Amino acid sequence: MAPNDANRVSRRRLLHGAAVAASGGALSAPATADGPELSVMTRNLYVGVDLFRLFEADDRAGLRAVAGELLADLREHPFSARLDAIAGEIAAAGPDVVCLQEAALVRTRNPSEFDAVDDPGASEVLADLLSGLSAALSARGAAYEPRATLVTNDVEVPADGEDGPIDLRLTDRVAVLVRADLPTDASVATRFDAGVPVPIEDVDFAVRRGYAGADVAVGGRTARAVTTHLEPLSAPIRRAQAEELLGALPDDRPVAVGGDLNSVPGEDTYDLLRSDLGDAGAAAGGGSAGPTCCQEANLRNEASSLSRRVDAVLHRGAGRSTAVERVGEAPGDRVTADVDGETVRVWPSDHAGVVASLPLPAAPAATASPTVPTPSPTAADGTTPTGTPEESTPPASPEPQPGMGLLAALLAGGAAVGARLWGRCED
Repeated sequence: MAPNDANRVSRRRLLHGAAVAASGGALSAPATADGPELSVMTRNLYVGVDLFRLFEADDRAGLRAVAGELLADLREHPFSARLDAIAGEIAAAGPDVVCLQEAALVRTRNPSEFDAVDDPGASEVLADLLSGLSAALSARGAAYEPRATLVTNDVEVPADGEDGPIDLRLTDRVAVLVRADLPTDASVATRFDAGVPVPIEDVDFAVRRGYAGADVAVGGRTARAVTTHLEPLSAPIRRAQAEELLGALPDDRPVAVGGDLNSVPGEDTYDLLRSDLGDAGAAAGGGSAGPTCCQEANLRNEASSLSRRVDAVLHRGAGRSTAVERVGEAPGDRVTADVDGETVRVWPSDHAGVVASLPLPAAPAATASPTVPTPSPTAADGTTPTGTPEESTPPASPEPQPGMGLLAALLAGGAAVGARLWGRCED
């Protein structure tokens, strides 16, 4: 982030803090009976396997072996059942906006052409979580469209297949789905400057994160809806990304951010975000502010293992949340799936989702005249942060968990053996 951006954030936070103090601690506009509500869901879709197993590899042969095992697991993974369950959550809750993280695209190439030099070239689709979710929503009569999508990383590694080497390619994305009947305008998709450096064969590469968003018109009012997934492995990088995000949010309209923050109340990054944004879950309290991460890697645990609240709907310029709930967090939310001839029950994702309804101010929030674009599917509440954790606070650099980043583990494992890595941004 440029110095001028940092200064702008600091000035805004100072002025905003003064306004907060003057208003008795309200971080958001007062709710009115005349204004519409914007409902937002945040949902981490989860790629489906524990990519941190790639840490086991200490040479090229080891990487191929572990990647081969992961590939076999991906081929047997119940993506369809999981995505249908998440589509059911969305259809039942009916949010205006769905903020997605780990909307992964998994591709292969057989035979392998891996040479550690060229761009990733695997093109045979094994799983496309974004298009799969869109199809599941359509099957339920729930009309949602991707209005903003960002590719944060695009990585390819060699894997041992049954008939020889295969290239395994994983593309990480964040996306914003919007109800098809709602106009949008001014979509954005940007990778953060701050990333985790991974030096590979004399080339400096960084694990990238970012955000995507769009201006959504609801009831004649316009609000910016943003999705983001912050870095799990480095607290300083995570904070720097949060600074960038705050600097990019508009001041002239309400804002809603749905994301996997990889930071819990009481930690530095969360508290930084809360200095400028309200937290719908914190305002509501009760079970709605419960943990959202993480279930076991294979999703087959019977009792929930959620222990950390890293997923949240943050906001500014809206009233106190009128309704907040978690989805996909109860044992009854598990679904039945057939895996390699065996009937199993799995969680919809390793994360729970969060849904929040945010009252927008009655006065027009922006002057834009939204229009419905042609989508391309492929491609503060009334509380103030106190620094006191709402749950037990884990270390600033938490141990890796299945839902803590689609590509962080892959890049770490690949770096050790010179895997081909190529980061690209496709808005």
